[in-house]
Amino acid sequence: MNKQELMVKGLMPEKIDWHRIYKNKNAFEYRICDKYTLKFFDGTTLCKDVDWCFLYKNGFSYKINDKYTLKLLDGTILCEGVEDCYLYNNGFEYEINGKYTLKRLDGTVLCKNIDEYYLQSKFFEYDINGKRTSN
Repeated sequence: MNKQELMVKGLMPEKIDWHRIYKNKNAFEYRICDKYTLKFFDGTTLCKDVDWCFLYKNGFSYKINDKYTLKLLDGTILCEGVEDCYLYNNGFEYEINGKYTLKRLDGTVLCKNIDEYYLQSKFFEYDINGKRTSN
């Protein structure tokens, strides 16, 4: 669907400041007065009037008052009220007080309270006090 089709179907208001269409995910987001709304083409609203949002392959994140929430598409909350977060195919990361935690989707903690990390598929590496480690 394009912007015009979304407006004709009443899914997107006519007067918006910005929009993005996730064609491969059948979803879209739009911004009005610095507030974002994220929806699927079927009209299901994932988040509305938030400060920021993003749709991942298997979930979405949004920010309200400088705090992020990360959810799976089934509504499962992975983390909320955090400083930053990111969702991967098989895991997620979040930041609290400048320290990062990396978990698998099943909740298994891979690393906690570290300075930096990177997850890719089943491999991750992280930096504790400047030392890079792999697992």
